[in-house]
Amino acid sequence: MSRQATFSNTIHLRDFVDSITDDPGRENAPNYVEIQTEVNIFDEDGFYSSHIDINPIRTRIHAYLTREERDLYTPNTFFYADGRFSAAQSAGGTLEISVQALKYRRYLPGQWCPMVTVIGSVPPPSDNTSDPSEPRRFTVETSVYDASKASPVPFSITCFFENTKRWQRVRTPSPGALLSITAKVAGRTTDTNQLALRILDLAYLP
Repeated sequence: MSRQATFSNTIHLRDFVDSITDDPGRENAPNYVEIQTEVNIFDEDGFYSSHIDINPIRTRIHAYLTREERDLYTPNTFFYADGRFSAAQSAGGTLEISVQALKYRRYLPGQWCPMVTVIGSVPPPSDNTSDPSEPRRFTVETSVYDASKASPVPFSITCFFENTKRWQRVRTPSPGALLSITAKVAGRTTDTNQLALRILDLAYLP
């Protein structure tokens, strides 16, 4: 069996700390922590789809902090983090984002919707029929390497085109296409409970 491909999928987010605990995936490693937050989603540029739920998304950020650094990340502290991410449903059916932080800091100005860069492929279409009154959308399958598990984590996301002149002539990617996508997190899909992304830029990869 061939090894599953993993990609450099990254997320950049700014929000408030809800709580911080020892990382449950790393026993006897007190400097590895898990920062929990409910990432807020904002209405940006008038983008809307009835298929997207914009309620906050539970997010767990895994990071390495010294004891002195950890003492600074108290509840309601505003922070910035970027790193590899995945998005999947928990055992209770709640969509959660998991981030392996590469950078993090405190006291940056201004909240914003998280921004992501994703590389993945387009699977065969589902049976869902498109609604011409709604933004066009398609699914991307991807995976990211989880160092704490020493294995890839596969997941799917749903990408939306805005109903603007910029995207009117852009065709919806065909099944099998390998893409690099830059996007803002728009929420979660109401039908499949996947991470919903508003596309900012799209490129085809060989």
